[in-house]
Amino acid sequence: MPGESNKTEQYKSIVRRFIEEVINKGNLNLVEQYCDSRYVLHDPSQPSDVRGFEALKQNLRDLRTAFPDISLKIDEIFADGEKVCCRWTGTATHKAEYMGIAPTNKKAKVMGLEIFHLSNFKIVEDWNVWDTAGFLKQIGVMPELEHAY
Repeated sequence: MPGESNKTEQYKSIVRRFIEEVINKGNLNLVEQYCDSRYVLHDPSQPSDVRGFEALKQNLRDLRTAFPDISLKIDEIFADGEKVCCRWTGTATHKAEYMGIAPTNKKAKVMGLEIFHLSNFKIVEDWNVWDTAGFLKQIGVMPELEHAY
């Protein structure tokens, strides 16, 4: 359907702007513009799901305090109906405590994959999977594992 194609492009644009404006630039005042009040973030690196505007804002404040130069670059984005999938590369320097980890002042580069579910032009749900172990190794808090051959 012609209208569906346009809606899909709009959904991809919302995700792009959310990543650029909210995550990369830290403009938390835009959370309500891009996200639905029922917003849920599923991320296995988090102790529990992040639910709602205030929890998301606090999560992003904590993230941006610990990693003030965080930057996600979208490597690939595609959509199917209300789902938008985004493959990204992120960089960040660990400048403050995060999830009990003291600052290391080390910079890391990681890859991630995120699936956003949108409804009525708002992000309702977000599944985020990223190379947590690789990130922890790069900032020096997880030892290199020996290869088993």
